[in-house]
Amino acid sequence: MYDLIIIGCGPAGLAVAVEAKKNNLNALVIEKGAIVNSIVNFPTDMIFFSTSDLLEIDRIPFTSNRIRPTRREAVLYYQKVLDYYRIAVNTHERFVKLEQNDSSFTVYTHPVSAGESESINKYRAPYVVLGAGVYDNPRKLNIAGENLPHVSHHYIEPFPYYQREVVIVGGSNSAVETSLDIHRHGGRVTVLHRGAEINKGVKYWILPDFQNRVNEGSINLILNAQIKRIFPKGVEYTINNKEFSISCDHVLLMIGYESDARLFEICQIDYDPQSLVPVYDPGTFESSRKGLYLAGTLIAGKFSNKIFIENSRAHAQPIVRHILSRLR
Repeated sequence: MYDLIIIGCGPAGLAVAVEAKKNNLNALVIEKGAIVNSIVNFPTDMIFFSTSDLLEIDRIPFTSNRIRPTRREAVLYYQKVLDYYRIAVNTHERFVKLEQNDSSFTVYTHPVSAGESESINKYRAPYVVLGAGVYDNPRKLNIAGENLPHVSHHYIEPFPYYQREVVIVGGSNSAVETSLDIHRHGGRVTVLHRGAEINKGVKYWILPDFQNRVNEGSINLILNAQIKRIFPKGVEYTINNKEFSISCDHVLLMIGYESDARLFEICQIDYDPQSLVPVYDPGTFESSRKGLYLAGTLIAGKFSNKIFIENSRAHAQPIVRHILSRLR
């Protein structure tokens, strides 16, 4: 029996766990992958937009070799925070379902490495925080061919694309950074974007580089492109209702991520089916289900660019404060 169970050990879930620890709450964190699993699976050489001080948990200093830390530095930092506070965490354990009686929740999990026939673990607590991120739920185009083996919603590193024709779909940070990385490592890149211009919110030190590569013809940029179908060796798209196609070896759909509605349904949380934004109290972050709180990017639904590490850290204090008020 715990005071609090936190599902998800990203920066938001970790911040809640630290705040709980500081207030002598017996908390357990459940994580289906590694600590800060989304960051672990970011592109290998990714550099954060945020400076290191804006990624800190509980003002524990985060020092890096540059103003903006790398993915590797961030993972090591969050691991050290977890070690420092001696947070109880079960990694590689998948959340399955949630039940509630009058006084507590029962959280059911399943070890990722276990067979489906093996027993499910059960943990109990009067309060639960759902802090799962959105990185494992990429936004879909819902078109034919999206699930073909040469199509991916994630990008790790450029080496598999050397001397290959690569179509990148998107017009924000991930699409721009991916296109530059693959281009500089020998891939031939075409970027298809549905907008009339690349997103102006792209990292300011990267956007001019991308524009210069487009202007010199090193990267092919096609704007106002609506993707219609992906086939084994190419992509079909339209511009102003005119049909076009382009041949390629790989397709990378860098179009962002969104909350997984299945998670809300498993937890019986009310949410808007259009925006995927869950119902919650912005002062306490308690969901429509009493005793169940929300933290991190999942509260933004389809608008995941509105919640990130910098501002999701602030979810921890009001959540724990509200729990403490009920325990008194």
